Amino acid sequence: MATVDIEALLKRVESLESEVAELRARVAPRKKHWRELAGSFSGNEVMRAIDEAALRYREADREAARNDPTYFDDHDEDEGEKEDEG
Repeated sequence: MATVDIEALLKRVESLESEVAELRARVAPRKKHWRELAGSFSGNEVMRAIDEAALRYREADREAARNDPTYFDDHDEDEGEKEDEG
């Protein structure tokens, strides 16, 4: 069996600990990251188009719900439980 050089082993462990600390610092989540992103899409034409499309979709969905009294019947929680029993 090979002899273990304690000094070399200690240096290797120290090096590995340093590398692990560096990697942890890179991947550690930053606090309040959302604050850095807020407003970052201001003036972006693609994001503006996405927002407008989402707004049109929500408005159409609301209008459909207002005009159809059975609109939410498909999403009734009790209905799913009845199907499971049957």
